[in-house]
Amino acid sequence: MSFNESIQGGAGTCYLMASLGSIGEFPDHVKSMFVTNTTNAANAMAIRFYIRGKPWIVTVDESMLF
Repeated sequence: MSFNESIQGGAGTCYLMASLGSIGEFPDHVKSMFVTNTTNAANAMAIRFYIRGKPWIVTVDESMLF
């Protein structure tokens, strides 16, 4: 099965299954989201999201990591 062959379930979760499948197919895309590779003194990491094609850097602290 490929990431673009997700099966629509009764709950309407095909978008979730396709997203999870693409993570497995393209793990380098997920790795490239992380601006920082390690946590800093404040135990925070920077993650890049794209909203409508514009990059947004979001800082996530340890309460969101665990």
